[in-house]
Amino acid sequence: MVLLLDNGVAVEHDRPDKLLEDKSSLFSKLVAEYTMRSVLT
Repeated sequence: MVLLLDNGVAVEHDRPDKLLEDKSSLFSKLVAEYTMRSVLT
C-alpha cells in the first residue's frame, strides 16, 4: 500500500501497481520524474 501526502493531506492511496497504471496519478508522475533523473545522472 502506498499513501501519498501533499502538505500533510492524503491525496492518493492504493497498491503501487494500481497507482503506476494510472499515468495521471501523482505517484506515477513521481516515479517517472525519479526515473528520468536517475537515467540522466
